[in-house]
Amino acid sequence: MFSYILFLNHNFQGLYFCVPFREQLLKYYEKVKNPDVEENLLTCLAELFTQGILTNETKCLRCEIVTARDETLLDLSLDNEQNRSITSCLKNFSSTETLNAEDKFFCDKCCSLQEAQKRMKIKKQPHILVIHLKRFKCMEQLGRYKKLSYRVVFPLDLIACCYMFEYQCGPT
Repeated sequence: MFSYILFLNHNFQGLYFCVPFREQLLKYYEKVKNPDVEENLLTCLAELFTQGILTNETKCLRCEIVTARDETLLDLSLDNEQNRSITSCLKNFSSTETLNAEDKFFCDKCCSLQEAQKRMKIKKQPHILVIHLKRFKCMEQLGRYKKLSYRVVFPLDLIACCYMFEYQCGPT
């Protein structure tokens, strides 16, 4: 139990150096002085982690209609591969995937299963981006999971990659 508390304390101290987190925390403590406020620390901080929007786009390859669905971006679950950087994991996450064979897409316009291209992109960036690196991989031939212990390189300052976002960053 003690080690868990130390772990949480360490994470909290690390988050305190994140400017939006610190500002939100200080704003909350100013409100706490007012007894009429119905907000608690968790709801106050939740705003920082739930302001992002992820768009899931699917394009039918027959009629070329694009279906888009927006969802709240809480975290990005990234596949973990050997000898990869966080940037290459982000590129892989936002790459286009072709749906065919057993994975065909039901197109509302064509009224049938069709081959399609699917991709995910960030429509609106959250203040704090939580990245979850997948630590297990399904080994279908063996019917079990393999734990991945790969090292993933990441920079101290991660600049969000333009290819992940709906809008363009500067000239293309």
